[in-house]
Amino acid sequence: MGAAQTQPQIVVIAEGGYPRTFEVVEEDWDISSSANEKRIEGFDSDLHGSPVVRRTQRRVVLYEVSAERTPFTRRILTNRVLVQLANPAVIQQLAPANSGVRIESVEYVPGFYTLSTSEPIEALRFALRLRGTADVLSAEPLLGRQTARKFLPNDPLFFNAWHLLNWGQLGGVRRVDLNLTNVWDRYRGNGVVVAVVDDGVQRTHPDLSSNIRTDVQYDFRDGDNDPSPRGSEDFHGTAVAGIIAGRGNNDLGVAGVAFEASLVAIRLVGGIDQTDEQDAAAMLQGIQVVSVSNNAWGAEDTGHSLEGPGLLMQKALEKAAREGRGGKGTVFIWACGNGGEVQDNANYDGYSNSIYTLAVGAIKDNGLRAEYSEPGACLVVVAPSGGSVNSDRRAIVTTDLTGDEGLNFEGAPDETPDVNFTQTFSGTSASSAAVSGVVALVLEANPNLGWRDAQEILMRSATKVEPEDSGWLTNQAGFHFNHLFGAGLVNAGAAVGLATNWSSLGEQITFVLEETGLSVPIPDNSPAGITRSFVVPSSQALRAEHVTVSVTIRHERRGDLSISLLSPHGTESLLAEQHSDFNPDYLNWKLMSVFHWGENTAGKWTVKVTDTRARNSGSLESIRIELFGTTTPVQPATVLSPIGFEAGVFRFAATGNDGRSFEVQTSSDLIAWEKLFETNVISGATIELRDSSASGALHRFYRAALQGGE
Repeated sequence: MGAAQTQPQIVVIAEGGYPRTFEVVEEDWDISSSANEKRIEGFDSDLHGSPVVRRTQRRVVLYEVSAERTPFTRRILTNRVLVQLANPAVIQQLAPANSGVRIESVEYVPGFYTLSTSEPIEALRFALRLRGTADVLSAEPLLGRQTARKFLPNDPLFFNAWHLLNWGQLGGVRRVDLNLTNVWDRYRGNGVVVAVVDDGVQRTHPDLSSNIRTDVQYDFRDGDNDPSPRGSEDFHGTAVAGIIAGRGNNDLGVAGVAFEASLVAIRLVGGIDQTDEQDAAAMLQGIQVVSVSNNAWGAEDTGHSLEGPGLLMQKALEKAAREGRGGKGTVFIWACGNGGEVQDNANYDGYSNSIYTLAVGAIKDNGLRAEYSEPGACLVVVAPSGGSVNSDRRAIVTTDLTGDEGLNFEGAPDETPDVNFTQTFSGTSASSAAVSGVVALVLEANPNLGWRDAQEILMRSATKVEPEDSGWLTNQAGFHFNHLFGAGLVNAGAAVGLATNWSSLGEQITFVLEETGLSVPIPDNSPAGITRSFVVPSSQALRAEHVTVSVTIRHERRGDLSISLLSPHGTESLLAEQHSDFNPDYLNWKLMSVFHWGENTAGKWTVKVTDTRARNSGSLESIRIELFGTTTPVQPATVLSPIGFEAGVFRFAATGNDGRSFEVQTSSDLIAWEKLFETNVISGATIELRDSSASGALHRFYRAALQGGE
């Protein structure tokens, strides 16, 4: 095998437990003169400033085709080949004594041998030649690689932070967490600014002070530049700040989700005279600096009110979303509310019901919904938090006001010994703070994302919780939603993975459908209700994002009413439901849904209003539907590719047109194929197939067949 032979350019090698297609290239490597010398890549001196003597060597390396070329995806071709033989007696025939190939048996795996050649490229050619030879079951070059260090912070309360890494250490269910720790190997929120709009943040707290940014802070309650808490009742913002960006790996207290992000304190909440003007100013404070705005405040969660931002704040939210962060938009995170146990719904709250906010619910450490977490068609995702009062489920550990102020104090039950921290913080305030931290990581991975991109990335990457719950639906575009959980549990690892290779959504377009002056009677206590339908022509179709339905309904008791929206593809959003509200009327109240995200808007949209209880009556006066989205993009052909097998689960990666239907099939002989199930896909998502999905027989082959052509 002389040097003049052609070097293979594309090869398939089983590596990392899976066959991968590699491109073979040569690269220059700078090698230090001493193996013990420390150096920083790209610099010409060691850590002490002394010159480093280098020599250049060309090595054959491989990169997986279409994968990003990084130090962690680079593979170095060695001069060794791993061979598996059906008949060990043929080993000497494959590598005679005069061939220059050294043979070593793998003692702990019978039938396996390593063969060493003089040069790495010869090992590759040798492996390719052996493939297909009688009695050779496999021949794979051994590849060198750089593995990633799995970082965990050294903060003493990290063990208690089940929301960051849940291995059942506190009695919860393994992996009910943010899927976060691997993200920290590359992203920790550095350079991303998160505003905490709350009752103040204790900026001198030892686990927050290094992350505090003071240039755009403000106190709208007292009208000054000191947004510090003013007493033990103002503990909330400090607890929220710790979840978002408590300083990690400093051998102190807790680690925040994005523990190198910058925190801006904006004190607004807790006074008795908070005005719409102040609310609006707080939303606009530092909008060119602030990337994420965390909010866990708003209307009281009583289950019998309709309340939301005033006109000024509505306009401020829109302005910040459209113009903030250099035109990419401030990402507003909003707690969906804690009224779930009194039949409250996030759609009755105009803050979390806005298209410009990202509403977040809560699940417990056992993977079940937190009882207080409000449902709603506007709910985007859920995140970890504690249970209800007197619950046996673990709450969230975070920063607390120092000393005996705040939640923790000397002698407090079920608390951390260090009174500067608490492990009893709970509610959708905690879950929304966690999502603010995740969005900070996502924006560090891709600072060019717009506010709508951030919402879609979280929805695409979320994980189903309580998958057996009957409320789960899959819309026409392949997104899964549930009124209790939105798109599911936020998944930091998957979200960051999507963000790093994301094409931004196009310009937002609005299409309006409207009927006024109706006065249509609503039958009392009748499941038939009334329906009004609207048709979007194909020529004006959008790829849907948010959908809002504004209704004026005269009714003596609005809690008797159920309001739903049905898309042309059969996806139903439950916008309002029977509940305890005894007040009259919906007066031009806007109800928002994310359940139709990605769907084609062409066709008939139907609003249904039902009176579910006897004795009170009313009439529908007007309906206005606003469809927000982009013009339907031209997308590539849909492809479903296998990406691996682990723990009895096959995984397929989907690319191309959202919502295409695939039939997943299995076979034992590649001739007769049996259907397992049919599913819609979302581009960039994965489909999981458990081996137990097959019907008892021994199956070796799986495929996914596109239904109905491309």
